[in-house]
Amino acid sequence: MSDSEKSLDPFADAKLVAVIGGTIDSGENLRESVRVCSVLEVGENDILVKDTGTYTERTAIVPKSLCVPIHATFEEVSLAAPQIPQLGDLVLYYGKLEWKDKTPTRIAGILCELKYDLGTPSKAKVLSSGKMKEVEYSGLLVLQSKK
Repeated sequence: MSDSEKSLDPFADAKLVAVIGGTIDSGENLRESVRVCSVLEVGENDILVKDTGTYTERTAIVPKSLCVPIHATFEEVSLAAPQIPQLGDLVLYYGKLEWKDKTPTRIAGILCELKYDLGTPSKAKVLSSGKMKEVEYSGLLVLQSKK
């Protein structure tokens, strides 16, 4: 592979790739799965990877079309943090409202109130469908900032 081709290839400098696989059935259904593998060599259409997620390490040649390069730098990883929900933000809560709930609940709405315990937010009230619902603060995802 020439230097100009390497610069256009998103896999050229990747150390890790997510390899997509899964189980297919006769009804043409796919249950996806993903494995993260180390890149050993990059070819024109395929990649030689090392799968370390199994009991014994193994290598495989996989098509690039089923791979997604994973790039991360020290700065990206060390500086990354989830967005902190603020009053007025559009948020999504995902979690169990009570310990006995069998399945998680999804609530989208406006963050209207925060309850602090020992200096940190613990509970939140979200306005959703015209009703205030109390949820765990740690289960909030910011969908859109108020700004």
